Amino acid sequence: MPLHIKQAIPFHEYFTSGTGDLFAFDETYLNKPEAVLDIIEGAFSLGGRYITTYLHNTDLIRVTGYLVKKSEVKKASEGEAVLRDTDILGYGTNNIAHVFERRLRKDEP
Repeated sequence: MPLHIKQAIPFHEYFTSGTGDLFAFDETYLNKPEAVLDIIEGAFSLGGRYITTYLHNTDLIRVTGYLVKKSEVKKASEGEAVLRDTDILGYGTNNIAHVFERRLRKDEP
């Protein structure tokens, strides 16, 4: 993650309407909020403007700019009614690109 932050942050200034990066955390960080805060403050000190964090095993997932619930996408795939069109978009994206199978990135030393 530190490598991702160092590589991405310098580009934030070129997106005046905003840009951000997604960082998945595992459950370990639930007991270490100060560590998450250190990461966020470090990114801001490098010039970062926006950071999104989430637990990698949650039902909610970001798919190309919008949030979907994996459980709702499953309903859509089974022909059930869903509340939001993003669930349909998430179904298509996952069906083609398998985005729900994302893994945590491990930075090489």
